[in-house]
Order: sequence, then structure tokens, then C-alpha cells
Amino acid sequence: MRRIEYDLGLFRNEAERGYSEAVFRLLLSVLANADLLYLRTHYPIPSIYSGVVRYEREPLGQEKWKGISACIRDGFADCEDLACWRTAELAHKGIRARPAFWRRVHRTTRGKINVYHVVVLYPDGRIEDPSRRLGMGRE
Repeated sequence: MRRIEYDLGLFRNEAERGYSEAVFRLLLSVLANADLLYLRTHYPIPSIYSGVVRYEREPLGQEKWKGISACIRDGFADCEDLACWRTAELAHKGIRARPAFWRRVHRTTRGKINVYHVVVLYPDGRIEDPSRRLGMGRE
């Protein structure tokens, strides 16, 4: 089995945003922990900043969440993939960071849409943005 797909009905409307964001946090934690397990069982893996992967945005409204091996295979990843990989790297070194996100509301001709960006949050409150370090904003 190479692919598992969830259809959770998230982010359908503003009334369900709280539930959707709670599930989003849970899924980020799952991906980060899967990446940590991958690091523990496939070590050594090149560092996220070693040049094996770059940031690449997915088309708006499409989400394919990738683990470390898929990121390396493809040579690119987007924010949740990169933040979870980096979180796993830090956990592998004993640093208890976690993936976190923020939301921006964008107005379009069709109305408002929520756009989320995933980063790494350190225990002391510092934020690391692997996407920026790997090319976001230079597209």
C-alpha cells in the first residue's frame, strides 16, 4: 500500500473552522511523528537544508501531504511537508518543537478564502520557517 487518502470534510465553511483547525493540528502531528519514525529507521537521511529539496507551492485548493522519502524523491515540497520534516529532525536531536500554523484571509472575486501556512514552533516560542529558507517568496 503506497497511498492512504482521508476525506474528512474539513474547511467546508466558517462555522466548522474550529473543528477543522483542530483536526489540521492533529494531522500535522501525525505527519511529524511519521517523519520522526522514518528518520529513526532510515538514518542517516540528508538534512532538510542539505540541498536535496526545495519549496514549491501546490495549486490553491489542492493538498498532497508528503513524508520525507516522497519529498526527497520529488525534490520539492510545500510548507506542511517541510515543517513536519524539520520538526522530526529536531525531535531526533531531542528538541521538542512542533508544527504550527497561521491563517490569512484572502479576498478573491469569489469571496474570502482562508490560506494556512505551516512553520516550526520551538518550546521557547521561536518560529522557524523551512519554506522561506528553501525558496518560498522567490517563486
